[in-house]
Amino acid sequence: MPPDDLRLNAVANAAGVGVGTVYRHFATVESLQEALALDQLEQMAERARRAADAADTSAEAPGLILDLARMQFEHEGVRTALLAADPAPETERIRTLLRENFHSVLDAAVAAGTIRPDVTVEQIQHLICGMEYTIRLTGPQHRDTVMSVLINGLRPLPTL
Repeated sequence: MPPDDLRLNAVANAAGVGVGTVYRHFATVESLQEALALDQLEQMAERARRAADAADTSAEAPGLILDLARMQFEHEGVRTALLAADPAPETERIRTLLRENFHSVLDAAVAAGTIRPDVTVEQIQHLICGMEYTIRLTGPQHRDTVMSVLINGLRPLPTL
């Protein structure tokens, strides 16, 4: 059952437990989606940590952005966990690690002149969410094109 189609009553039925049991652990569908996305968030945070620890951190930015986007596209519910207004403590811990390492990589790429200086981690996150929506509307066959447009758009503008 895709996370966008989750209903807590259906989850309880599928799990063979009472709906009250599900509601005690997950007050909302979003909190269930967040819990389902924890492993993927951990993998994303680990990928960002490896990029931040790389010998040439600035060179890691395009690959990191593409990998994080790919991970988000392939695992529904990650967007919900990334954007949750009131995340669970474990989700917030992982999001903080991901954000800190992503900032390090982006700052290094901006300093090296490979990423434009006027873009932020938050803007990239929103662009990835927009790309995810576009790909869901147009189909996965357009993913590489959309991701290429993102990476090319992050390069510094030529000076005239």
